[in-house]
Amino acid sequence: MARRSNNVGITNLSVRKSYAGSFDYQAYVSLVNYTPEPRTFNFTLELDGKTLAERSVTMEPSVRRSVVLPFSHNGGGAVAARLQIDDDLAADNVAWAVLPPPRKIAVTLVSPGNLFLEKVLKTDPQVALDVKTPDQYQGGMGDADVVVLDSASPARVGAGRFIFVNTVPPDVPAPCGRAPRSSRGAGQRLRRPTTGAAPGWSSVGMPPRAHRPRPGSGGRQQ
Repeated sequence: MARRSNNVGITNLSVRKSYAGSFDYQAYVSLVNYTPEPRTFNFTLELDGKTLAERSVTMEPSVRRSVVLPFSHNGGGAVAARLQIDDDLAADNVAWAVLPPPRKIAVTLVSPGNLFLEKVLKTDPQVALDVKTPDQYQGGMGDADVVVLDSASPARVGAGRFIFVNTVPPDVPAPCGRAPRSSRGAGQRLRRPTTGAAPGWSSVGMPPRAHRPRPGSGGRQQ
């Protein structure tokens, strides 16, 4: 005589990056209760054999449910979801997912010497920093993901991902016109930031020629 299956199982496990923090992730787990009765059991999430989270779950008969568990980790590893339950099929009471190690961002800093900027970049655990003097840099990206030019102006930088600090290289199409005299604060040179103060952005005004009213229909200005 046939009987219905007494089984609760994991049908899907995936791990996704959460951008709330540098090393934050979310585990998405899909559960199914195939039985005609409510089932209560413990659910655990593990990373390399260590428990990250544990919950008590109650599922109604013949329903599907998704569980989201956030966690933090600064490396790679094997993520396991486990159901602590005695049913007819033990194989679907565990599921695995691989968490690849995070890739660091290769940053090249070209500077005659800026301890403040160098320290800021070194404190980011996701940055692999390479420091060069202006004489050692000949332009281009090299093997870097981002190049930071500080007070250095090579003849050519080329195409790529650059951050310019106190410099504008000759081949960069940046507008360098005369600053309007009547604009309060416009044309001020921003000095290199120090650890004790931030630039006074409230004193920087918009140039008066930034927006010119144009006559519209009925004599109204746009």
